[in-house]
Amino acid sequence: MFARFWMLSVITILLSSPVATAEPARSDQFGSCGREVRQSGGINVPVGPTYWHGLSECLRSLRNLWLQSRKEPDLANELGAPVPDIIRTFVTDKMDEDRVRFRLEDGSVVSFADAVKADGGAGIHSAMQVNDLGQPYNGMGQSGMAYFLYQLAGLAEDDGDAESSRFYRMLGRASLQTLLDDVDEGGLASRSACHTAAGETCAWYHSITRRDWAADGGGTLNQMLHVVRDMGMMKSDFSRRGWASEPDLTAPITEGLNQLFLGQPYDGAGTSPNLFDFISNARNPAGGIWAWYGFNTRQPSPGQGYFLDDPDKNCSYHAHVLDLVISILEKLDPVRDSALIQAAQTSPALDGFRAAAETAGEGGALPDSVSCSPDMRARLAEDAQIMMGSYAASQP
Repeated sequence: MFARFWMLSVITILLSSPVATAEPARSDQFGSCGREVRQSGGINVPVGPTYWHGLSECLRSLRNLWLQSRKEPDLANELGAPVPDIIRTFVTDKMDEDRVRFRLEDGSVVSFADAVKADGGAGIHSAMQVNDLGQPYNGMGQSGMAYFLYQLAGLAEDDGDAESSRFYRMLGRASLQTLLDDVDEGGLASRSACHTAAGETCAWYHSITRRDWAADGGGTLNQMLHVVRDMGMMKSDFSRRGWASEPDLTAPITEGLNQLFLGQPYDGAGTSPNLFDFISNARNPAGGIWAWYGFNTRQPSPGQGYFLDDPDKNCSYHAHVLDLVISILEKLDPVRDSALIQAAQTSPALDGFRAAAETAGEGGALPDSVSCSPDMRARLAEDAQIMMGSYAASQP
């Protein structure tokens, strides 16, 4: 009975295809989704970003709007529909976009509409946003989508809407599965034995912004860390809500950090970089090493990472990498209970990145490829101090 109801309700939404108004309506309520809205199924929904790696902040705004609506019932009158209905329609529309594909258990790749028609969605194995080559390519977008879909599932559960909660969990699980599947299975993970740690598995989760490269060319450091951090937050949510049927993410989290701290250095196409491979040739005169932004994991060995063309971004992404590492070291249980803490504390690459932040924060000179504003220097100084505290606090 549930499967039939769920299938009919979703197909009803799908058949109400979005129709843009002649003069696009505007709304100040949708935060990072932007002000432009469109009609879909008789409901005004935000247009929002197209690409998943830009959609996380939009979904965060919608999640917060849902929470706000519980305290402000009049929001439904202002927006023309209950906030949960707007969000459900928005998510359904996003799943039905051209670049979103679903892999069924039989291996076929279909649209959302066809996936729903296949036994009400019960046959879905994974969901992905694809690049120009028809492949998943952005792990950060996948993990961000999965994380916020699970957030919406939790809100629906809190509201007593079991059907919507199951809907969001199904989509979240499918988005997450693309990260967990190996590249040769249509996913984004490259796994190998950790040669520096007997019996351990290492994994790199590919993530790249450009859409004309194959997925296994993606080696962006901050995006890899995003994936691991997001999986950690999802693992915590699963435990808190008692969602025992969701994937156990302990091994994928540990495997990702193994690759960074215990994995072998990059050795040509088909292998993955470790954190040491992101040591750049840009050094502070007073000490410290700046982290490359990315690494092409299809280049010959010995490979080399790369910076962005914008020196300001090279500074901000270095800080972002440290922020993500701090979050992982402080909050993820699989890390706190493993040898990874010692590996992080003794990592010459990570210590070099911290030293670069410390030197920049103290007003030291910067290499030509890096430019930091006063605010960014202050952030780097704070990150360097927090990292030292994180190391001390994480001791067993």
